[in-house]
Amino acid sequence: MGHSLTRLTACLLAGVFVAAMASEASARDRSGSGTWAGSGGRSGTWSSQSSREPGSFSRSSSATGSNGRTATREATRSWDRSAGTANSTITRTGPNGNSRTSEQSTTRGEDGSYTTTRTTTGSQGYSASGSRVLTPNGDGTASTSGSWSNNSGRSVDWSGSRSVGEDGVTRSGTYATGNGSTGSYTGSTGRTDNGLTRSQSVTTDTGATYGRDVTGAWDPATQTYTRTITTSGPNGETHTRSGTATVETTP
Repeated sequence: MGHSLTRLTACLLAGVFVAAMASEASARDRSGSGTWAGSGGRSGTWSSQSSREPGSFSRSSSATGSNGRTATREATRSWDRSAGTANSTITRTGPNGNSRTSEQSTTRGEDGSYTTTRTTTGSQGYSASGSRVLTPNGDGTASTSGSWSNNSGRSVDWSGSRSVGEDGVTRSGTYATGNGSTGSYTGSTGRTDNGLTRSQSVTTDTGATYGRDVTGAWDPATQTYTRTITTSGPNGETHTRSGTATVETTP
C-alpha cells in the first residue's frame, strides 16, 4: 500500500486538481478536499491549500490512504517576468517518511534562450542534478539540449527539438546514457475540451520501444477528475491503471 499511495501521490498531489479549481481563479487563497480512488480498490482522502500573490505561488497537499498512512507535497514558485527568471522548490514525503526535495531555476538569456538547472536531494543520501537549454528558432520551434546524473553513477545527455502548434507541444530527439546506450525519443502534450493528453515514446539502440500515454478528464457534473496511464513494452504488452479524485472546493 505504501508504494501504491506514493504513486497516487505523484498523480493527485502534483496539481491534477488545477482544472477542478479553475472556477475559483479570482481567489488568492484556496483550499480543497475530497476523496480519491485508484486501481485495485485503493482509496482515501486528500486535501490541498494554495496561495497566490503577484510573482509567487505556493501549495501544500496531502493524500491519506485507507490504512491511515499519509503522503505530502509542498511546492513554492516565484518568477520575475521582466528579469526573465523563475525558481521553484518542491518537497515530496512518502508514507514511509522518506522525502526528496527538488530546487529548479530558470534564466532567460540575452539571445532569448532559457537555461534551467535542477538539483534533487533525498533520504538515504540520494542526490541528482541536471540542466537544460531551450533556444527558440523564431518559427514556433526550439532547439533543446540537456544532461542529468545522480550519485549512483547513472547519467544521460540528450538533444532535440520542440514545436508548439494549435494541437499542443511536440518533442523529438536523441539521447546517450553514461553506459554507452543510445536511442531516440518522441513526445507530445495537448489539451482537450475537458482535460489533457500526454504521449511519450523511447526507442533504444536495440530497436526496443517503450511508450507511456496519459489522459486526464474533468467532469464538472460530478466534480471528478479521472487520470488514466497506459504503458507499453517492446513485446507489445500493455498495462493500464487509473485513478479518480472527487473534489469539494472552498473559496
